[in-house]
Order: sequence, then C-alpha cells, then structure tokens
Amino acid sequence: MKIASFITIGSIMTLAICLVQGSIDQVELRSEVANLGMPEFTWTSSNFAGFYYDIDKNIGAEQLTFMLSDIKPNSATLSDQLDAYGFRGIVYTTQAQPKNFKFKPWGQYETIGLLSDENFAAYDSTVTSGMQVAGEGVAYLYDQSKSKNLLSNELISKVLTDDNTERTISSDHPLLLSEGYQLAIKSLDVTTNKAYLELSKNGQVVDNKVVQPSISNAKMVDKTYYYKANLGNNKDIIQIAVHLRNAFKSNLGDVTTVDGVFQISDQFEQINVGRLYGSMSIRMVNPANMTITMDNKDHQITLSKNKNMPLTSNFFIKTANKDKIDSSQPLRYYIYKKYTDPGSYQLRGSVANLGQNEFIWDKSTFPGFYYDIDNDLGAEQLTFRLSNSNPESATLSDQPDANGFRGILYTTHAQPKSFEFKPWGQYEVIGFLTKNYFAAYSNTITADMQTAGENSAYIFDQSRNRNLMANDQIGKVLIDSDTEKTITSAEPLKLKEGYEMAIKSIDTSDKKAYLELSKNGQVLDSKAIQPSIIDAKMSDKTYYYSADLGDTKRVVQIAVHFKNAFVGSDTNIATIDGIFQISDSITPIMIDQQYDKMSIRSIDSSSLSIIMDNKDNQITLSKDKDLLLMKDIHIKTADQDYISAENPLRYCVYEAVTIGNLPNQPPVITNFVSSRDSNILPGEPVIFNATVSDPDINDQILYKFFLNGEPVTDWSPLNQWTWAPTTSEVDNNTIEVTVVDQKHAGKDGFDDKKDLEIRIESGQPILNQPPIITNFIASKGNNNVISGDSVIFTATANDPDIGDQILYKFFLNGISVTDWGLNNNWTWTTKASNVGKNQVEVRVIDQKHAGIDSFDNKGTLEIYVNGLQDKRFNNYIIIFVIIICLWAILIGIYRKNITKGNVHILLKILMDLCIYYVLVILIKMVGLDSSENLIFIAIGFVIIAPLIHKLSELIIVYWANNFFGATAVSVVNLLNIVYVIDLPDGSSTPFGEITNKLRAIFIITGIIFSIVLGFLFHKLSISNFDITKDYWKLIPLLIVILLLVMLRPTEPEKHYIQELVPDASSPQVPGSTVKWIAVASGPDHALFKFFLNGKPTTEWAHKNYWIWNISEVNIGENKIEVRTKDDRITDRDEIDDSKIKTCMIGR
Repeated sequence: MKIASFITIGSIMTLAICLVQGSIDQVELRSEVANLGMPEFTWTSSNFAGFYYDIDKNIGAEQLTFMLSDIKPNSATLSDQLDAYGFRGIVYTTQAQPKNFKFKPWGQYETIGLLSDENFAAYDSTVTSGMQVAGEGVAYLYDQSKSKNLLSNELISKVLTDDNTERTISSDHPLLLSEGYQLAIKSLDVTTNKAYLELSKNGQVVDNKVVQPSISNAKMVDKTYYYKANLGNNKDIIQIAVHLRNAFKSNLGDVTTVDGVFQISDQFEQINVGRLYGSMSIRMVNPANMTITMDNKDHQITLSKNKNMPLTSNFFIKTANKDKIDSSQPLRYYIYKKYTDPGSYQLRGSVANLGQNEFIWDKSTFPGFYYDIDNDLGAEQLTFRLSNSNPESATLSDQPDANGFRGILYTTHAQPKSFEFKPWGQYEVIGFLTKNYFAAYSNTITADMQTAGENSAYIFDQSRNRNLMANDQIGKVLIDSDTEKTITSAEPLKLKEGYEMAIKSIDTSDKKAYLELSKNGQVLDSKAIQPSIIDAKMSDKTYYYSADLGDTKRVVQIAVHFKNAFVGSDTNIATIDGIFQISDSITPIMIDQQYDKMSIRSIDSSSLSIIMDNKDNQITLSKDKDLLLMKDIHIKTADQDYISAENPLRYCVYEAVTIGNLPNQPPVITNFVSSRDSNILPGEPVIFNATVSDPDINDQILYKFFLNGEPVTDWSPLNQWTWAPTTSEVDNNTIEVTVVDQKHAGKDGFDDKKDLEIRIESGQPILNQPPIITNFIASKGNNNVISGDSVIFTATANDPDIGDQILYKFFLNGISVTDWGLNNNWTWTTKASNVGKNQVEVRVIDQKHAGIDSFDNKGTLEIYVNGLQDKRFNNYIIIFVIIICLWAILIGIYRKNITKGNVHILLKILMDLCIYYVLVILIKMVGLDSSENLIFIAIGFVIIAPLIHKLSELIIVYWANNFFGATAVSVVNLLNIVYVIDLPDGSSTPFGEITNKLRAIFIITGIIFSIVLGFLFHKLSISNFDITKDYWKLIPLLIVILLLVMLRPTEPEKHYIQELVPDASSPQVPGSTVKWIAVASGPDHALFKFFLNGKPTTEWAHKNYWIWNISEVNIGENKIEVRTKDDRITDRDEIDDSKIKTCMIGR
C-alpha cells in the first residue's frame, strides 16, 4: 500500500536521501545543523521538519533544546542531572494550539504535536468566524461532549479524519470511516424527514441515532450525527461526528449527502508522568495550558565524532565524521527522523509568503538540494522574484526585468570534494536538481596527498579528458568509499551497474596481480598491478578503467586501490581500501534544455556552473495550488482560511520522493455529488463535483463528464461541471464522470467512473433572485480623509427573496480585508502608506448563486487619502506664511519698543509655532503623521519644547540686533536659562537645585501643557481644515493679534536690589565658602550679575546668588557687587539697579 505524506520544514533544514540500486531505500529528515561551539541549541517546527507543522494553519509548537556540559571541540555531554536552573541536558516541550474543523460551523479543537505526530487534545468552546457565518453561537461538539479535555486525564488521541469533502452515502453504500467503523442509513421517513442511522465497527453495531437534515430551518442538532465513547478516564467524549447536508429518496434508494466528518482514534495514548520514550521521559503534563514537558532523566548522552544514537523511538542524533576538529571548527551534529515505509513523500522547504518580493532557497532552507554535512558541501540555489503581487496572488514572470532576471532563477556550481581514499586527492562534485553529480577531476595537491607522499593527482593524470562539463554533461557518483574489504578469486568485487572486478591470478615471483573487469558477464578490461612490492607507488596499487562517457573521451570511470595482494593456501586474496565509480549513463546538460517549467540558460565549464530560469513559462501563485516546477520539484501554495496584508498567502517548494519500487496506481473516484438532487425544474443550474484519490501524488488527474451517454466536456483538470437542464430533458437523466491519470487507460477509455441519476420535473422554475446593493457610503467624504483618520464604510443590500441570508465581504485595493460575514460595515484606519487614491469594494452573496470565491453584486467607492503631496500640504505652507507675515508686522509696529515684555513673549510664541510647523512638515515627509504616532509626537514636544522656545528667543534677539542696533546676546546665556525655575518667593534657581516636590510639579505641569499643546497643533495639522474654505476659522487668531497690537505695553518695570547678604558673617579665612544672595523688588524676569572687586564673576542669569570660594589672593578688604535688570532688555550695558557690600578676609 502506498502512503502519501507531506513532510514540512522550516527556515534552516537539510535532508539526506539514502540510495540503493534503482530505488530510494529511506529518507533521513534532518534538522538544522548545530555544533559543539554552541552551548545551547533549540529546534522548533520552523527548523526541524520532523516536528508536526501545518502550513495551511501555521500550527506547530514542538521544541527540543540541547544544553551541553563538559564541552570540548570534539565532545560534549548532555547531562541527565539537573543543573542550577533545574534543567537536564535535553528538554522537550510541546503545547496544544487551536485548529478549525474542516467543516467550519463546528468551530475548532485543540491539536498537539507529540514527537512529530498530530494528536487531538481537547474540544474548544470558542465561537469562530466560521461559526458566525453559519449562524452558530455554540460550539456543538464541545457542547455535546461530557469530557472535553483528554489532557486532564493525561491522554491524547490521533486525529484520524477531519474532512469537509462532499460525498453521497446510500442504503447500499455506507460511509466508511477509520479503524473499521462505518455509518449506514437504515431507513428514511419522508413524512417526517427523519433519517435513521446506524454506526458499526467491524460488523458489530455500536450506536443508532435519528437526524433530520432536510426539515425546514434545520439546526446543527438536526444535521449532526455524533458518537460518544469513553476514552480511558474521559467519559462521553465525542469520538465521531458526521454532518449531513440533506437526506432524500432516489432511484438509488435512501440517500444523504455528507459534508463534514471528524474522527479521533479509540486507541488513545497514555502520557502519564515518568513514561519513557527511548532516552526521554515525561516530566509534566499541564491540562490547563495544555503543555507536555520531557527530559533525559537517567539517560546521559555523550556527543563525539561519527555517532548515530537513538533519542526516542523515531528521533536520532547524528554527529559528523569530520576530518578536522578544533576550536575553530567544532564537531557538527543534528537530530533527524528516519522514514523507511514504502510510499510517496513531499519534502518541503522553508515557507515564504507573498509579502516577500524575493525569496531564496539553498542547501540550508530546502532539504531537496544536495548537501554533504561532513564536508559542508552544496551550492544549489533557487530564487523567486515576484511581480504584480498582492496578499492573494503574485506572478513569476517569464520576461527579463530591468536587471535581466526572470521570475525564477536556479543556479548551481561544482565544489571540490576529497575522495574518501584521501591520497587520490579530490574531484569536483555538483548538485543538480537535488542530486549530486561528478563534474570533473581536480589536480589540486591536498594535505592528505602530501601526508601520503603523493605529489600528483593520480586519477586526474590518468584521464585524457578530466572535465565532463566541457562537453555539456555530468555523471552520477555511484561509489566513493575507503572501507576495507577482501576479495578472492572466488568472490570478485561487486560494483554498480553490473560491473565486477575479479582476480585472475597472482605471480608470486614478481608479485603481479592480474585483474579483469567485466560488465554483465562481458570482459571489458584486464590489467596487472603490484600492490605488495617494496616501495610500491600509487601506480602500482591503483587499478583504473578509462572509458568514453558521452562526448568526453578516455576519462577514468572506475578506480580501485589495493592495499595488498597475495596467494593464500587455496586461493588468491587482495585487500581493497579505496573505490571510486561514476555512472556510464551520462546526464546531458544543454543550453535551452527544458525541465518542465525551467530551462538551462548557461553552462560555464571554467567556473563549473549552471544557470536555469523560467523563460516562456510564466507562473501565477494563488491559493491552494500544486504546480510542477522542474523534475521532482513542485511549488505548493497554502489553503489558507484568511488572507490579508498582515497575513499574506504562504507558499513553498517541495521535492516529491518515493521510497521503494512501487507500481503506479490508477486514480479512484471517492465521491460524486450534485448541488441539487430533487425538485429541479428546467433552467435551474445543477453543479456536479467529483473527488478523486490517487496514491501517486504527482499524477495529473483529467476529468470528462457525460449526459445520458454523450460527452458534455473534453478531458480537463477541472473536476466540476454545471448543467442548466432544458425542457427537452424533463425526465430521468444520467450524469457520468470518468477519470484518467494518463498512466494507465488512454483518453478513449477511463481509469474509473461514477454516475448519478437526476430527475428534471416539468413546470416553470421559480428562480431565486440574487441580492442587490442599494447603497454604499463612507463616514467621510472623498478627498477629506487624512492619513491616520478612521473611515466607516456601510453597505445596504436588498434581496427579493425574503429569508435569504446576505453575507458581506470588504476589499481594499483588490485585497480582502474581511471574511464573509453578516456585518454590513467595516472601519478602515488609514495609514501613511494609503496616501493617494484607494478603492474600497463591498461584495454580497446570498449563498444561492455565486460561491464564496465570487459574488452576486458589488459596490465600490474611491477614497483619496491626503498626504504630503496633496492639498493639505498647501494648508501648512499657507499657515506658515501667514504666521511669518504677522510676525513681521509686529516687528514693524514695535521696532521702537523691541524690549517690551508682552511683545517679546508674543514674538517667541509665534516663532515657536513657526518652528513647530517646520517640524510637522518634516514629520509628514518621513511618514510619521498618523494618529497612532500622536503620543510619540507629544512626548517629543515635551522634550524639545524648552529648546524650541529658547531657539525662538535667539532668532528674535538676532533679528532685533541686526535691524534695530541692539547689542548681541550671548547664545550661552540663552541656553543657560533654559531650565531655570521661578520659585514662589520670587527668586530663581537652576532646575537641578530645586526640591523634589517642585521638580515633580514642574515635570507634571510641563508634560500636561506640552501634550495638550502638542495635541492641538497635531489635530490642526491632520484635520480636515481647508484654508480655501475654512478661512473664517482664523478670525479668532486675527482678533487676538489685533488686540495685542492695540494694547501695546509700556517699558518693562525696573528691578531694585533690596538686599545683598552673605550666608556667613565677616571676617572669613581662605579655604572657606560664602554664598551671597541678592533680593530684588519688582516683577518677574529679573536678571543678576555678580562682581568681585570690580571684575565679573558670573554672566547675566536668573540665578540670584553667587558662591564665593575664598583663596589666599582675597586676604584683606573685598568689594562684592550685584547688578540687576529685566530679562526683556536687550542692551547689555543697561541696568536697573546695583548694590555693593564689603567683606574682610583674614589669615
């Protein structure tokens, strides 16, 4: 029996496919490679394909962590004892995650991966979007189960079936389930529409129930059959659920259509604490957060060179067989899962999505590509460059872009690899379409050759032509081994492809061994070697066979190294320690050679490289596709439930491989259903859908439909046909579908077929009418939306058929932003990226006409989001100009009184506004002008507001000095007073010297003021204010400015020094400190400047004190002076008052 599996892989992954003659014997699914230079390493479902992962749902939570101890470059320990943090050397964790039932109205369940297998953990009560669309408010399977959570009793169970494929079952053809279960219709009561169902296992009836799927307004309870069982200590949990779409009588008997099946195994798995899984055992099962933890208690593991150790029953640890191991190149290792069961497998690479314009797979991210972990070899690379992309679809163009690249580019090149028998040197190996090939012999003198005393590459020297790629060809490497083995005259050396080498005789006098090479019994070559002579050289010990491989003449195809050869008591014996063989079936590689969608563009025999692309084969990526790309490499797109800009379509590449030589199997039709089965009138469409199973997952299935024996379609990959019956077809009709996979029956025959009987009634059809959108509006008019605004779109639809449920779906610029639902409105919060013209579309269906991938009616609105390049920007420019003009007018009015305090303050505020608007424009230019950034803008204003204010003052003073002759003010002075605080007693002090209480009041008040001011400025900047229409809103500002002009203030009042006092009495001595404090009268804004003996000791500042550090030079009488003036006086020499005190300094 063939087994089809889908093996997933995350971001970094390698794969080894082990070969036997003519077939793949096993698949070794390897993880990301770690090394002993990393004390801790973790694998998850994203970097180890052996863990459970669902690409369609993006589900997978298994995690395995190695924590090394006793680390050396060539060995390390995975301890079985707890460390200081309570962890052993190996820790495994997994957690259940919600997963929608395929039949979405049932809701979701919790699934958990355990050692790579998917398991059922619990039913979930969450009301999902799929339930809401179906009008379900209760999770039915959860509600009907008495026990909901298997983990609460340390149990899990395999998910056997989760399917929403429509299929028909009848009295004679029951629904076949897993583990021997089947569900049959026993009878159907047409008067009550009751269907009597019977569940059996292995022929024994285990349950009976009655459902009524065809009654009017049937509910979930009427349409769902369920079977509850006791699984361990979990009582009455639903094990099997089947949803029936309808039930009716036909000429086939009692029939029902099934469109949902869910089944978990009755063979549950006990996961109690302490249970062993190889070297791992369960430490904890937490049913609340649905987690399982394991570690390696009592099973210490040592990592060293060339080991292959079981970790659990299906996971292994493998260490590299490296030639060189040191601190710069520590030992590499990985975990892997081995597959040996015959069957077909899909080996998937890293998952990309349509939000990434470019994605590259290489040996690390695609397991199909050739990779040698021991030597770290592999150079294949596949690049996808998307065009015309949106979250739901994208194009891989077959035309060159501006850089000369098409949508898909494949490159590879050869790399040097040492022969396993090291004295031979090395050869060039190339990965091509996932397989490794021989490209050329190399003449490089390796370190191993020098160690063996060899100064020339022997096999290179013996080949007349060394490079297969020079003739556009490559060859498979069949054997490369240094394993010692003994052959005799009776037991020749068996090689690949029917070759074998025999010892014909050994001459004891000259120690010559006479060898004979044959293929399939035909002698091809004879040679004599002398491996046992004294000082035997490479030529004495190596047998080689040169052949013409395609167009490459006289290249060594087979080489065998003999350690010795001698005559035994009754036979000739030789010991072999090196074999190399390449295939005589050469693989041609020619320019323009086609490999499905890809073709070779260039072959460079010097750099030993190959380049391919998808010339003349454009590919479109869209939901739920499986496309053959080249040879065994496919492209698969996810079957996602929800696609949006934040969750774009996922896709990957995978390689299809088959274990074992299994014959191709024909396809089988598993289900053939119609959208309607009774009371059909002429003109009413009926859709027929066929479901096919083919064990050979790469086979392409073709379908052909027949009506009453006559073909109505040609052979096509489409598994659906829509029939609109005419009045001439009133009566019983037979619809038949046939299928072929093009591997068995020809197109004049079929591999399988099924038919349905459909009766068309006479009469005029009463056709259901589709819904129509009568109104579609936005809460904000077009061209009045600013980046950051929220806009509500509301659609109104009418359906002539009362009772039809209307579903709505909204799109933004062609991308769906909601799923189908009953909600007829959608709120859009615009962003900077939305600046420009946008199209919002709403679609409606009543589920009676178009399917969910189409629509019955739609409406569109165009919304222009304003940004830097639109009319709103003109507002900023105009307002900026107005403020500058008003500021200039005020300068002109007050040019004679530039030092007037109120005018000075007004000018600084207006300049603050000017600077702020410059900042606003800069913010818009870098795209930060959205409402979600408001708080950050406000906080930023808090930080820079004092500096902006002082910058404004500096600009004003600079202009005043230049236009009105005032003396320049020091920039340092202006910046020194940025954080000076006015105290309640009228004095001033630097911010750093005030109390914590005052500092807190200052900070809180400043934050509140700045946030409010920032909010007002921000709202003005991004509001719908249009100066061409809303100019009247500027009138209050103009009135305030006019009043300030009319009420011109007088000169600033003078400040008088009332007191100048020290904090210590005279006399003082050198080394002491005295603080002189000045007390001034008058309004605020007093500046102070202190002098000692006529020389200034401070600059003008609001600080009303000076600290005098007394030194020897101050001995004697000293005069301390303080001067004061208003901070609105720009003349440096003008003062209001001064005071002088005398102080004696003794010795």
